[in-house]
Amino acid sequence: MYLIGNTGNLVNAECNVEIAERRVDVLVSSSGGGQTEKSLNPEYNELVELIFHRLDFMRAAFSGAFIESAKHAALELRERRLELQDVQGNPAPNHNFVKHFGARYARIAIGRAAKRFGREQLLTNVDGGNSQKRVRLRFQLSYEASHNDVISVLQAIDAPRPTNKYFPIYKLLTESGQEQIVRTLGELSNMVEGLPPSAETPQFWANTREHQLQRKDNWFKAGYEASYLPESRSVRFVKSGKGSDRLSSSDQVAEHFASLLRVFDSDVSETNNQQAARASFLESVHRTVRQFNRSQAVQSEVLNRAQGYCECCEQKAPFKKLDGNPYLEIHHVLPLAQGGPDTVENAIACCANCHRELHFGVLSEQLKEGLFTRLGNVLVRH
Repeated sequence: MYLIGNTGNLVNAECNVEIAERRVDVLVSSSGGGQTEKSLNPEYNELVELIFHRLDFMRAAFSGAFIESAKHAALELRERRLELQDVQGNPAPNHNFVKHFGARYARIAIGRAAKRFGREQLLTNVDGGNSQKRVRLRFQLSYEASHNDVISVLQAIDAPRPTNKYFPIYKLLTESGQEQIVRTLGELSNMVEGLPPSAETPQFWANTREHQLQRKDNWFKAGYEASYLPESRSVRFVKSGKGSDRLSSSDQVAEHFASLLRVFDSDVSETNNQQAARASFLESVHRTVRQFNRSQAVQSEVLNRAQGYCECCEQKAPFKKLDGNPYLEIHHVLPLAQGGPDTVENAIACCANCHRELHFGVLSEQLKEGLFTRLGNVLVRH
């Protein structure tokens, strides 16, 4: 299955869950994600840290990590256990490793241990033939939980299942985030491996919720509505303005988390600090998964102001889209998730590289100050 990140992004790295009594095993794979089979998936790190954070929320204690490579399949599980080390390189017990060192360092320590194991590189090709680059993460629960309980905690948001035939449409819409997307029936057919003849009718794409939700949820839950364009034999997906189901779904899941904690409070004791941290995490789930309805008018005005040039690096847009317009992305200087307004005075048009650097780069603050220097006549500090 695939998880939704805390900012509503689809984490393009797969994991599988196995549950037996009070034990939860999560198998994570580092391959794929649009990369070659033998390359490391750049979203693998986010996946592993999400698993640690979310299972900790339901008080699932990490109890160990194990190599799942084909080369070592003949070994017993205990022989495939990864020996984790602390920051000084000393052996550290698995049962409280994440609690002591945090999710990020736990992920790093597992990678280092896997590299030491059998002197093979972390999740790389084994004997030239292992495409299943996997590690088993094991957790222990102090109470009985159903398979659905665990899955709902891991997924956090009610998204369509990747096994759904029309899931590629959901993935296209959530990864694009554009106000409007048009695809021909031929393109959609290739994407979902075949469409029925009825796809050439408006009824197939009608935005009614009374039936065929297994198909239609793939655009409803992405926050879009669909319409069929018979003249061009294509489908237009437009942001509905109603938002997706994610906010209500996260509220429901959060309440489910809280109910689980209330039910099993008698089984597990927590310090005040742990309770505070858990409450803070719950608040962050509510806050960060919101889907903000962005104004198309603001987007159009900002793109028109940029005139095809990135307002951050001042270079020409890297390419033109199919409709002939320059490809630029909208960046909110004060993020919407932090209370920033969706206004022309808080938005710029930028190339994809600058957009990522503004969010994740070590020089993001300097870039932000540069924006106010160059665009001080249009941007307003908030």
